[in-house]
Amino acid sequence: GDKKKMAEHEPDPALAAEPAPAPEAPEAPDAPTSDAPALVVEDDQAQPLPPGVVAATATATATAGGPSPLDLPRHGSEVFVGNLPVNTDEHDLSQAFDSFGKVVECRIPRGQDGIKRQFGFVLFATPDQAEAAKASMEGFIFNGNTLRVKPSQTKNRLFFGGLSTTESGAAFEEALKPYAVGLETVDFVTDPDGKPKGFAFATFFNHAAAQATKKTMEEQNATIDGRVPSIEFSRSTGQGGDSESKSVYLGGLSEQTTEQEIRNIFEGFGEIERIALPINMNLSSTRKFGFVHYMQPESAQKAVRAHESGLRMQDGSDVSVELARKPKEQRKRGRQDGYMNDMRGRYGGGGGRPRYGGGYGGGGGYGGAGEET
Repeated sequence: GDKKKMAEHEPDPALAAEPAPAPEAPEAPDAPTSDAPALVVEDDQAQPLPPGVVAATATATATAGGPSPLDLPRHGSEVFVGNLPVNTDEHDLSQAFDSFGKVVECRIPRGQDGIKRQFGFVLFATPDQAEAAKASMEGFIFNGNTLRVKPSQTKNRLFFGGLSTTESGAAFEEALKPYAVGLETVDFVTDPDGKPKGFAFATFFNHAAAQATKKTMEEQNATIDGRVPSIEFSRSTGQGGDSESKSVYLGGLSEQTTEQEIRNIFEGFGEIERIALPINMNLSSTRKFGFVHYMQPESAQKAVRAHESGLRMQDGSDVSVELARKPKEQRKRGRQDGYMNDMRGRYGGGGGRPRYGGGYGGGGGYGGAGEET
């Protein structure tokens, strides 16, 4: 049948879906590679770089005979394909998706028993091709199975810690550029009063570009404003929940934490609708959790990015800050949690072949964030 025809009914949520974006541990270990090589189609033409991408660096050239990071597809060019029929191979997967653009690579991981899993990844030449495939193939009936097609989350964002609290964002970006490969954006984090908090984030063209930047700076012992920064792969943007969520989950609050203290910390990121501190039903526990509900999702995302490395309260307790999951999404995925956690445990981390890297990062689910309250 026509591969672009969408299924007329909603796919069963119990079917295998793509792993939910998970909080990534810094520099998560690489995923085990498949015993069978991925189907790879060599690029015959380099794609033009988007405006604003910093490309003119020595480290952007090919190393050890491999391609330059900037010759590989940009982040957003890969899709996850779940609920594949048993015995589907890379050639079958490529044929199912090649009408949407140039398929650069297909891979289907194997389990510890050597049997191919019922999910895989398709890497296209451009993000637009991946988006077209996702839009058309989500819910498509492929050899009797309803496919689940979602974007693959790429590790292309670096965290820079240990920065000077007197340096400006512009100065940080200028100091970073000589080492950067495919630098796209810089997020220099400040408190609500505009004072630098001593860390920043930078996003890159793809995982390979971020990896090359990290490797170069570490090998050259690069300094920024006289300091050697700590550099780690960042957690995914919008970690822990739905990117449209307006709510921030706070985990590990102590019993001494007050609503006013939370408001003082988070009101600088946008208008707060309300703060919820649910009653801890476990009377033996001295820890609790809470939610900050904003009026706009952008405010919640800013708050999460600003406290991505954690938050220390006045009483010394360390609190995790994540996007909260919407209740409807939580119920829909409830039956999948055990399976998906196992799958992330086996294949989380670096993801994919070393050539492209990225893939789904570090397992562990939604970081403990329950549904919004």
